[in-house]
Amino acid sequence: MKRSVVAGALGAAVIMCAGVIATTAMAADDPVASRQVMMKNVGASVGALGKMAKGEIEFDALAAELALRVVNTASMGYGELFPEGSEAGGETEAAPAIWSNRDGFNAEIVKLQTATSAAVAAPPTSGEELGQALNSLGAVCKSCHEGFRIEKK
Repeated sequence: MKRSVVAGALGAAVIMCAGVIATTAMAADDPVASRQVMMKNVGASVGALGKMAKGEIEFDALAAELALRVVNTASMGYGELFPEGSEAGGETEAAPAIWSNRDGFNAEIVKLQTATSAAVAAPPTSGEELGQALNSLGAVCKSCHEGFRIEKK
């Protein structure tokens, strides 16, 4: 049973990483679509991590580390997906503040990179540790979303 859980988690992580790579390749053609795909990959990873932290699914250290690596990888290229001229279109949720306060937005990206790099460097070994890592990561996500995302209704 445990081997199938790990295999499933590894498969999901590979698919998510492929999505991150494909997103990077698409960025020049359609940055709005690219960042939306990347955020869906991040959301799927964080969702799986949340289920592990809550005990809804069995904690798996390898799967947790891989999901954290997906989020970390996404954070490294995320700023490139907001070039001038991509403020509108594609039902974007990107707030105008991204372009009017680029330094603030870039600082939020650095916070995400720092939080995810720390989690990858010292991967959680239990659901409790994963919960603590997610609390830190969640605070960073919330901060960026509050200042640089338009909430769709």
